[in-house]
Amino acid sequence: MQFHNSDIVGIILPDKISFKITSTEQAVKGNTSYGAMKDAVIETGLTVKVPIFISEGEEIIVSTEDGKICIKSLNTKILFLYMFILIFI
Repeated sequence: MQFHNSDIVGIILPDKISFKITSTEQAVKGNTSYGAMKDAVIETGLTVKVPIFISEGEEIIVSTEDGKICIKSLNTKILFLYMFILIFI
């Protein structure tokens, strides 16, 4: 936090924060186009776009700069499998 004469004048957030998904839409069957995304609500109430393989109860990492999911933070095995499916289906 940043103070001026004992008053809080600002806060400094980390670049990324981990959140649990509280609800998400069902993936549309057959929607395997490259980069297929769906809406998900995180524990703060913010709605973010996530890949279709992410489900309720999972934790994601969200950028505090733009409120978007950080794809690079996803489990690399899951990401590799997802990309494999998209390429060969």
